[in-house]
Amino acid sequence: MSWNKNNTLYDLWTRYKFVPLYWKVLPIFFLLTVIFFLDQIWIPSFIPSEILHRLYYLPIILSGLLFGLKGGFFSACLVTLLFIPHWFDWFHSSISHRAHIDEVVLFYAFGTLIGLLVDRERMETQQRQDQEHLALMGEAAAAVAHELKNPIITIGAYTQKIFKKTGPEDPARERLVVILQECQRIEGLLKDMIHFSRPIALDLSRVDINLMIKEVLKIVQPQAEQKLIALSSNLAGDLPSLPADKNRIHQVLNNLILNAIQASDPEEQVLVQTQKQKGQILIEIIDRGCGISSACRDRIFNPFFSTKKEGTGMGLAISKRIIELHQGQLFFRDNQPSGTIFCISLPLSRKPLQTRTGISQ
Repeated sequence: MSWNKNNTLYDLWTRYKFVPLYWKVLPIFFLLTVIFFLDQIWIPSFIPSEILHRLYYLPIILSGLLFGLKGGFFSACLVTLLFIPHWFDWFHSSISHRAHIDEVVLFYAFGTLIGLLVDRERMETQQRQDQEHLALMGEAAAAVAHELKNPIITIGAYTQKIFKKTGPEDPARERLVVILQECQRIEGLLKDMIHFSRPIALDLSRVDINLMIKEVLKIVQPQAEQKLIALSSNLAGDLPSLPADKNRIHQVLNNLILNAIQASDPEEQVLVQTQKQKGQILIEIIDRGCGISSACRDRIFNPFFSTKKEGTGMGLAISKRIIELHQGQLFFRDNQPSGTIFCISLPLSRKPLQTRTGISQ
């Protein structure tokens, strides 16, 4: 289904996909009506009836191309209804009933196949558009970050000098502290923006996920103790190593576990567990915090979106990007009765990446 974008037919098809809905549906019903009339009411003597039956594939193909799986399946249902007169032999058809049933099965199979292919193509197109959008946004963010970085550093440096010269009783001292804190926060945000905009090159090696989780838990233990959070783990003992960038995965785990600690109330528990399933290693970070509200669920992985007052909104966006570069998935689900479960799914073996020319890397 990869058409040449300079092709006239491709250009006409692209325009047709954006016409109003009724202009898409009318040709399908018109085709069905004409084919039914020819097949059931008036059969031209020079056209075999078997060929007329094959014409029913046309509206099924068109429905699948325009509306995907639902369109192909619904059109196959309509064609099945139009075949009822053949089963009861209302028009004294010369073709056996068994042949009609076989033909209907093929209609459903054909409509389903066309619909699935179209839906997959649309999903891949949407993913490409999202990637292009993220690339453009990353370039814009990098340009803004570079322009703002030097002035912010200068403001922070001069504020630091003034702060050192002010006495403890000076009323401006508290205001200078606020300025320094905000400068540091903006510097951190600009660093995240620059980091997000840069392409990530993975340094792959064989990684023991369980061992890495234990290392991360040791690192974040002081933050958990400060908030009276109990860290625990339930790690599967039969996990094989997998190809991954150790530093990048370490960064993702550190970010997700810290988020779970920050989202939890004192004296609650954060659990990290692993398991192997269907060629994947599944890592779950489970907390019993307030959870993610319905208003935030669709934006939680968006860059610069954060529910935390001091957050930059880049941690989850970068984490998701890193996991997807590992050909895995990062998603979340609700933890009952309260809290959130963030899940990382990493493949045990990597698929070869395809370039635009189809050459594996």
